[in-house]
Amino acid sequence: MDAGQHTNAIDIYVLPSNSQIQGGFVPSNNKKVMAIGGTKTVTHCSGGTTNYEIAQHRVVSHEMGHCFGLVHTWQYSGDDGLSDTPIDYVTNNGCVNPSTCQFVNNCGYSTCNVTSNPTSIMTNFMSYTVPTCMSVFTPMQIDLMRGSLNTSLLAVVSSSQAGPPNMQLMTYDSNQPVNTVNFVNSGWHNIYTNLNPSTLISNVTWSANTSYLYPTGTKLVNAGVVVNSGQSITVSITASNICGTANRNPTFVAYYGYSIYPNPVVGNSLSIKFDGSERIELLPQFISILDEITGQLELNVDVQNEKLNGNINQNILAINVAKIKGGIKLVKFSYKNLNSNDSDLKFTSTERIIIAK
Repeated sequence: MDAGQHTNAIDIYVLPSNSQIQGGFVPSNNKKVMAIGGTKTVTHCSGGTTNYEIAQHRVVSHEMGHCFGLVHTWQYSGDDGLSDTPIDYVTNNGCVNPSTCQFVNNCGYSTCNVTSNPTSIMTNFMSYTVPTCMSVFTPMQIDLMRGSLNTSLLAVVSSSQAGPPNMQLMTYDSNQPVNTVNFVNSGWHNIYTNLNPSTLISNVTWSANTSYLYPTGTKLVNAGVVVNSGQSITVSITASNICGTANRNPTFVAYYGYSIYPNPVVGNSLSIKFDGSERIELLPQFISILDEITGQLELNVDVQNEKLNGNINQNILAINVAKIKGGIKLVKFSYKNLNSNDSDLKFTSTERIIIAK
């Protein structure tokens, strides 16, 4: 019964109609496996004999009830411990009329083991009624099964898939959604597939046009990647579950980094050297100089406009600071949020300089 068992599923072994097993079976120590099959011949007290081919009837729902933590309605002297389940003493389904699903005692005590039954209508899935009459779970039975699905059988619920892994829920860093192209600051970035490892049949595979890619986590569902200044990294991610395989290939592009000199500024020129300037969208939109104490804006430079006007040479932008008073200043670099359609400046960094006058 353990052969081929999945940890994230309930395995059902369907046996042929001529099997020696004539019903269903769930081991008491393993609620993730079931055997069902055979043909059960029932002689009805109400008259007649019926052959029930078990795998083609509702007995599988009865056995799934056991998988989800339910016992027979007659289990504990007719009381399964659930107040909305009718008291039931019947342990022989020959004592149920298959046409009306009612308890009958035409066979006598020796066959039915009881001369009367408090429950006249035998339709509960967990009773020993005939297979064709099984049709009802009570609200408390349903609540108990849901409790099992949220605890001991949580992996089975989590692995229920409508298709291959959903790769559209990926995020990076501080819960940023992963787009086809993602503009980021240079440095380390965390990528999260947000897949449940228990639903996967193998490790997630990662590849990229860089050696600085580091898969991590259970079944490698996450990864870290280093994107250097001005670099474009395409990451290929592939994941598989029992329904199929999915792949996604997002690209991460880092804005250009920079250095500032001289610092302190003794003359009238401050130089900004970028790591590159070929792609104008990777340059800051603005460089702003503010007084550290008052916060007053003293100079604002449109960097991308300076690039268009040919004022960035060999990746260097020279800024005239002749009109700025001496003191400690903050140099703020503001980048466009290229991951959004709005015009907000989302990516900023700040440096401190001294203008000595």
